[in-house]
Parts: sequence; C-alpha cells; structure tokens
Amino acid sequence: MSRKKIAIDPGHGGEDRANRGPTGYVEADGVLDIALRLKPLLLDAFDVYLTRESDVTVALNDRPAKANNWGADLLVSIHTNAASPEAQGVEIWHSKNGEWGTVFQAEAKRVALIVQEELVRATGLKDRGVKTRLVDRRDSPIYGLDYYAVIRRAKCPALIIEAGFHTNPVEEAKLKTADFRQKVAEAIAAGLKKAYQVKGDDESNLTPIKGEAQATREQARAWLQQKAPDWVFLVDLYWDIAPAYGLRPEVALCQACKETGLFRFGGLVQPWQNNFCGLAATGQASDGNTPLYGADPNRVRFEKNVHGAIFIDRPTGVEAHLQHLFAYATDEPLPAGKVLLSPRFKLVKRGSAPFVEYLGAAENPAGVGWAYPGVDYGQSIVRDYLTLLLRTSPPLSPPVAPPPDPSRGETIRELESRVSLLQQELTQVKDELAKYRQAVGAIQEIVKEF
Repeated sequence: MSRKKIAIDPGHGGEDRANRGPTGYVEADGVLDIALRLKPLLLDAFDVYLTRESDVTVALNDRPAKANNWGADLLVSIHTNAASPEAQGVEIWHSKNGEWGTVFQAEAKRVALIVQEELVRATGLKDRGVKTRLVDRRDSPIYGLDYYAVIRRAKCPALIIEAGFHTNPVEEAKLKTADFRQKVAEAIAAGLKKAYQVKGDDESNLTPIKGEAQATREQARAWLQQKAPDWVFLVDLYWDIAPAYGLRPEVALCQACKETGLFRFGGLVQPWQNNFCGLAATGQASDGNTPLYGADPNRVRFEKNVHGAIFIDRPTGVEAHLQHLFAYATDEPLPAGKVLLSPRFKLVKRGSAPFVEYLGAAENPAGVGWAYPGVDYGQSIVRDYLTLLLRTSPPLSPPVAPPPDPSRGETIRELESRVSLLQQELTQVKDELAKYRQAVGAIQEIVKEF
C-alpha cells in the first residue's frame, strides 16, 4: 500500500534565532529538536522529509517550495508561540484559501482537529483550538488568501503547530525539558497516524469488518429502536445472513444507517429499491442498460431514470450489501452455494479494506474505497454509529417483538382495500339479484293469469 508523504518544517533557524523565552529558550532550537524526535516516530507509517535538520537558514518561501517539490501530501510546520506572559496553550493554524484555492481546507482542518486533540491530551496545556487566518488588507495583492506563507504556498494541506508559549514562564520551563519536547513529538505522531489510520505494523486499534458479532441482536434492536423504530426488523436479517460471510453484522447495519441517513432515505436511493447501502448509486441515473456483472437478474435489476440497483426484496438487498462489504474485506471467493447479488462485486479491488476505517478512499492507504473521496467516511461509521450501538445496553425485560416490516403493512392495507371493494361489488350483485328475482316473480304471476 502507498504511504503518505509528510513534510516536517522546523520553524526559523540559522540567521533567524530572535524568538526566545525570558530565561533562555530559543524557538529555533526547540522546534528543531521536536522535529528530529518526530521523524523516527513517523517512519514506520509514512515517508518523511524535513525542510531542515540542523541550525541552518531556510528562506520563508523555500519551506513550502521544498515540500511541493518533494510531492508532500501534508506539510506540518512546528513552532512555539509568543505573546504576553499570561498567554498559554496550544493551537494549530490550517489551510483555508491558498494559492490553489480552498481545495485543501477540509482535509487540513480534519487532520488539525485530530492532532490538536492529541497535543492537548499529552501536554495538559490549554486547548486554544484550530484556526485559520486570511490577509485582511484590501490593498494587498493577496487579500483574502491564507496569511501565513507556509500555508498559503503549500500545494497540499498544511498546518502550523504552536506547541505552547515560550513567553509564558511556566510553559517555557516545560519547553526547555527534553521530556516535554518528546511528549509533543509523540502527540503529533499519534495524531497524524490516527488522522490517516495507519499504525505501521500495529493495526490493533482499527475496526475489523470480518469476525463474529460484537453486539447482540437485543443491543442492536434497542439502539435502532431509538433511531429508526420502523426499521428494527432489519436487525434479524443482518444477524441471520452475515455469519455465512464471516462478517460482523453490526458493522454492516451501521454502514446502512450512514448510507440511508438512519433509513430516512434522503438521497438518491428510495426505500422501495431495497438498496440499503447505495449500491451503484453513482450520481447518474441508469439508462436501463446498466450491466449486472454476473449478478442474478431474477433478483437484481436497474431501471431507466432510477439511481442505484433495485433488489427484489429486503433479504436480497441485505445480502447484496453484505456481499459487497465482503468484497472489500477479503479476497476470498463467495461462500459455496451463494449466488452473486451485488452488481458491483467484480469491480472492487478485493481485500482493499479489511477495516471499517479504510472504507473511504481518502482514509485508505491504498487510495481506494467504498466511498470517494470518502473523507471521514469509515471513521464516521465507527464514531457516529458503531460506537454508540456497542455502548447500548440491551433491555432488562424480555425483548419486545420488533415492529413488522413496513412493506407487510403496505400489503395488509392493500388487501384490506381489495376486500372492501369486493364487499361493495358483492352488495351490488345482491341488489341486482333481488331485482332479478322480483322480475321473475312478476312474470310468473302474469303467466298464471293465462
């Protein structure tokens, strides 16, 4: 799998050594030490480049240029802050509107938030948040662009980390210790690895898609009852079908919740399609000739002007979802006796996403995934759905039977309507029969007179 390229920029240095603390801390030296400690912490998971590795002068515009020329995926410039002696805490500035526009804003902010969280936790310093700053002088030729040149000129998402105030006596004292600078380096490394979901050889903190269920049916029902009570019946379908594929049913259910907006179906796919994971919903409606790539035509189809695949019933839709997830989780063939139901199974790079966090292409070290660009896609499934489901306590009393399948309710209403129409028709027939009998009786009386 391809590795992200992280450029580390230790601020200042060489002729630029003016930034100092009240008792002798030199920013140029402190941030270089942090960068040198950070580099080996990243090498197991990233390719790493330092804009300087010693006390040399690097011109301001040369710093992003070096990162750009190297082809960096992310530029991290390390600094310590200066203000009044009372100012304190850690903060991160990130890309918003640089020379390449706003294309890097979302990714830079996402990474900044994760790294900031790790820095605050590791250092115990005040959380000053993640920020942006734009040039606000209207007479400036770069009005409205990122204020900091390192960020503005970077051809990738860029961060400036301010790891404490060297003008604050308490924080300066911390910055002067090797132990604290090591904590800062470790926090940055942990944040970057978490942001890109890479752990070198250690993947123990990722969420596997394959495996036995880690949640019970009762837990899932209780959780879904709170979120989408009309769709609790799906729990049994996922828990019944998933074991044959060796998949965790709660993972698939949570992905379905994300894809459908907790079964509100506010996107392109509609409930009647029985498509719970947006299969083949690419943003362009079918022309009616979309290929099935070997999927069973008796159970899956496409219709003109309809977005995404259409499955004959809900169990088929659930199993097609599980098959597609199976394609990402492993390169194994379908279990013996299983008929192909996912019309996109054969288009997947098999085994490319064994973890939920890898389902978004932006999160996947291989650059492929279920969702494109997929920023925060897999992490959102874990954070916003799966974690909450796993925390749900099953009911203490015997579980209440799940609500009926909505489609069955529709069927019952249709049958009741048909019965009502038949009763009306029967009444009409009885009335006509009574009139016929009266006519026959009248005719018989006339005949008797003759």
